[in-house]
Amino acid sequence: MLTSSAPAHARALAAVLALGAGPAWAVDCYRAGNKALDDGRRGDAVRAFEVAAELPECAASRVGLLHSKAVALHEMVEAGGDPQLACRAAETYRAVIGLEPTSRAAEASRAALTDVDGRCRAVAPPEPAKPSAPDHSTEWGLTLGAAGALAAGGLLLLLALDAQEERDAADARQLGATTEADRQAALDDFYAAGDRTDALGVTGYALAGVGGALAVAAAVTWAVDDAPVAVAPTLGGLTIRGAW
Repeated sequence: MLTSSAPAHARALAAVLALGAGPAWAVDCYRAGNKALDDGRRGDAVRAFEVAAELPECAASRVGLLHSKAVALHEMVEAGGDPQLACRAAETYRAVIGLEPTSRAAEASRAALTDVDGRCRAVAPPEPAKPSAPDHSTEWGLTLGAAGALAAGGLLLLLALDAQEERDAADARQLGATTEADRQAALDDFYAAGDRTDALGVTGYALAGVGGALAVAAAVTWAVDDAPVAVAPTLGGLTIRGAW
């Protein structure tokens, strides 16, 4: 936590760094920033220290200037400024530590870094939510429906074939009947088997058609995945509407 004496501390530290690391006139690199701090214009001070730190004439004082910039940013946060400034302050403190790890500025930066780091993490944007797994319930419903309809249709068509064989056998019996009673019994079996053949065949073909239409719809929905597809029953089967 910084106190009201932080600007003065930053100026004193900068002066020591400048006088010990370069020519005497290098301390003038702090003049604009310190003047802005004295006037309470911390934003201007940040910009002044930032610009001065990039000047060739102020190269010897760059660490002290960056520390002064970080202090000004830190004070802006504590004064109720944009919390995102804490991240800028933390970044600048780390730059100071990286440039001269054993310097007084680096020591002071480490002490202040804990506070601004915590403030920065508090305003960090949340991690984006992981995309949810795609919902394929429609595709699976169509696929299972197609499989069921095709299986049922195939079974009924097999039963229709059996009924047709019974009809053919009854037809052969009535042709070879020697008595009227045998002939009539064979005819009854023939007509009953014929009725079963027709009923099972029509139903089997209908289910097979529905299964085929559902299979096409399933294939389309699996292909387009998340594209909107509408499947509606009609008198002739199914209609599929979609955009992809």
